Amino acid sequence: MDTLVGFIVLNYKTFEDTITLVNEILGFTSPLLANSKIIIVDNCSPNDSYQILLNSFVNIQAVDVIKAPNNGGYAKGNNIGLRYIKKYNPHFVCILNNDVHFVAETIIQLIQDIETYDKVGAIAPKQVLPNGEEVQFANSKLESFKDDLRGFVLTLPPKINDNKDDAVIGGRIKKVGFVPGAFVFMKYEIAEGIGFFDESTFLFGEERFLAKRLEKEGLGCYIDIKTSYTHAHSKTINGELTYKQRRMLMLESRLMYIERYYRFGRIKSFILGLLGGAVINMKSLYKH
Repeated sequence: MDTLVGFIVLNYKTFEDTITLVNEILGFTSPLLANSKIIIVDNCSPNDSYQILLNSFVNIQAVDVIKAPNNGGYAKGNNIGLRYIKKYNPHFVCILNNDVHFVAETIIQLIQDIETYDKVGAIAPKQVLPNGEEVQFANSKLESFKDDLRGFVLTLPPKINDNKDDAVIGGRIKKVGFVPGAFVFMKYEIAEGIGFFDESTFLFGEERFLAKRLEKEGLGCYIDIKTSYTHAHSKTINGELTYKQRRMLMLESRLMYIERYYRFGRIKSFILGLLGGAVINMKSLYKH
């Protein structure tokens, strides 16, 4: 039997969060999602995550637990799950961080969105913080080099995207430059057709590469502003990496993106790398 929705959950060390999320999905009572499949990919955690997850779901037919041979980062880890789930013939796939929470109705709505609007390549709900605050999405379009300088050299926050009604299609979905990697919903055939995620990055920036792959196919990224999910914002990343490590990984991903997709990309990549790297090194003296 074909699977309507396949969920990919990438785990690194924080198996408690993964167990909580997977049990929440298993608790969905909607008949539409009754034959969903959940693939947990342990990204070669140095603790006992894989065995604990395997034991936790050993008798649950809807859940498969697999282990990456090494920690190749976000894109590579999720691609392992995306390739694995093909054997269950999923119609849709939902790539999730393990620190998110949502309800079944959110998934049902995203299915309706994709079936209603034929230019949707990837879609996500609005992102909400645990305190209930909505995260303002600034990415109405993919950043320019000016935006890159603003973020990495001037270290200014991104300009917040307006949420004018006339920019919202059908009263509910809004075109954006990319959807956050914490929650990405797509047709599986589209994800497979573009070769899934670009594995040249380790962490951060994968969404931009995904958006470019979709753009080449005439597809876009959208946010459904009428539904939402809660995100605890990368507890694993913030706990594992220092300020300098996080910012350098972000910068490295952006430099790869600039070199590949910008006009005069190599020159712009060199400039941003030089200036952005200097700012990160300076700020790391007093940030941890």
